[in-house]
Amino acid sequence: MAHFTPKCMKITDFIILIAIAILLEVRYCTGVVAHVLNNLKNQPSETEDACPSSCPADKYDTQLAFRHPSRSVQRTCSLENTNCGQQRATPRIIGGSIAQLGQWPWQVSLHFNGSHACGGSLVAPDFVVTAAHCFPKESSSSLVPSNWRVYGGVVSQNRLNTPYLVQKIIINEFYDPDTNDFDIALLKLKQPVEFSNNVGPVCLPTFDQTFSPGTTCWTSGFGRTEKGTASLCLLEVAVEIIDTGICNGSAVHNGSLTQNMKCAGDLNGGKDSCLGDSGGPLVCEADNRWYLVGVTSWGVGCGRRNRPGVYSNVNRLLPWIYSKIQQERLWRASPDDTFCQCPL
Repeated sequence: MAHFTPKCMKITDFIILIAIAILLEVRYCTGVVAHVLNNLKNQPSETEDACPSSCPADKYDTQLAFRHPSRSVQRTCSLENTNCGQQRATPRIIGGSIAQLGQWPWQVSLHFNGSHACGGSLVAPDFVVTAAHCFPKESSSSLVPSNWRVYGGVVSQNRLNTPYLVQKIIINEFYDPDTNDFDIALLKLKQPVEFSNNVGPVCLPTFDQTFSPGTTCWTSGFGRTEKGTASLCLLEVAVEIIDTGICNGSAVHNGSLTQNMKCAGDLNGGKDSCLGDSGGPLVCEADNRWYLVGVTSWGVGCGRRNRPGVYSNVNRLLPWIYSKIQQERLWRASPDDTFCQCPL
């Protein structure tokens, strides 16, 4: 493990900090943890206990941890608070496909120039995770934040709430529209969302959290059938995680999946992410919380045999999600804000 002296740094040192983070195990104590920062400002910079050893409860983006690429284990404290991944206590219709209000409170509807275009997932009060292919470069107007509106707490396109405005569209720099690799994007909202029973964040998984093949998960959105039009109602469907090796087999997707993709559905057909949305969530439950495991990316047809849906693998893309959210919040901070860097 690398060792270096804990010190407090100005926001202007952020670029240096990111460079260090890629190579060394570090921990950030960010500006949202006011009591920690107050203590830091009153302590000598050489104090070994300058940073806490665990994530403070009920705080967003309190800490991040990156390991050297050669190490097999990575750890992080998530961006969520203790209320992430919570559903409103509404009964699910057995065998039904229409979602109930509050069933998937992180689900959002992204409208482009007045019409529903993609789905997305709230992961923080001011950030939505969605798919990069929702913003094609050949359509320059799709890259203009003011052309988009974000609707939360919606189960019908006929009953929309007051929209949230988009401040910034952040597309993964390595997104390849030809292969759909790195198909993930973030929307930075102008104002934070006010959470309620019907609007709330989904949990982001930790680096070491996995959901094995055969796990039943759910996808949702204002999707469509093979020959149908987009649904006015929010749809939900249960799908099973499928082993990537099977999904990449010659009879299925024939090697098209990269390590940044995850496969889910039913190899026998009938259950598919086309019932959801591009950019919408694939969520799995663990310990009474729902975690964002995938982002609806691509597929072949809808519900076809041996053609399950393909999702961006959130676990693989966590470092990108965390770093982009962290950057946006740090740039927004005051130049006098201090941040702590220390070994784990």
